[in-house]
Amino acid sequence: MAATYRRNWVAAIAFAVAASIVGIPHANATGWTVRTASGSAAIAQSLTPNPPSTVTATCTEAIAARVIAVSWSSVEHATSYVVYQSTTSATSGYSVAATDVTTTSWLTATLKKGTYWYAVAAVVGSSSWISAMSAPTEARTIDANPRCS
Repeated sequence: MAATYRRNWVAAIAFAVAASIVGIPHANATGWTVRTASGSAAIAQSLTPNPPSTVTATCTEAIAARVIAVSWSSVEHATSYVVYQSTTSATSGYSVAATDVTTTSWLTATLKKGTYWYAVAAVVGSSSWISAMSAPTEARTIDANPRCS
């Protein structure tokens, strides 16, 4: 009986505090009702989304092109993606190459001589809900000819 009394007392306090803080008119001590804003996707965002599981970088068209196509697997509930590029290594030196990408592929601009790695992050809703970066792609090199390999 004491445990039931304590549990009900805690629920009543939680209800009173929550109602006074955020003005929740639809809550009660035995069950909570969560209302979503009109037009919202009603997606719980207590966890960050997963990054794309597969990211590839491919030389485009003719091997003489200096453009790389980056593609990745879709992430459930992702509204856009951020593409990162590194010219340092597969593990560091990444900077944002593209934002607000709404498809699962992206083409670089014409690249200079060098070695490039790419990673992608998923965005759910606003930019504050972004996954970690994916595993990096294999290195792609633009050499002096210019050739992509």
